[in-house]
Amino acid sequence: MIYIYGGLDTWTSAGIIVSDKVNSKRFVVPGASHSTATIKKMPLTMQQEFTDKVKQLTGLDINVSALK
Repeated sequence: MIYIYGGLDTWTSAGIIVSDKVNSKRFVVPGASHSTATIKKMPLTMQQEFTDKVKQLTGLDINVSALK
């Protein structure tokens, strides 16, 4: 499971806390709110980490640049 939160979103404070005991990842997009926390607004290093996690979970390669 991949969770995407916004850094300015109050819901982030009550968001899922992941651990190494489950196969999941939490991303908090800096400066984003609940409605603007998207993959294309992630910093480039976070986008790479996101695509790596998708590949690990699904075996699929994704092209984030197609979102721009």
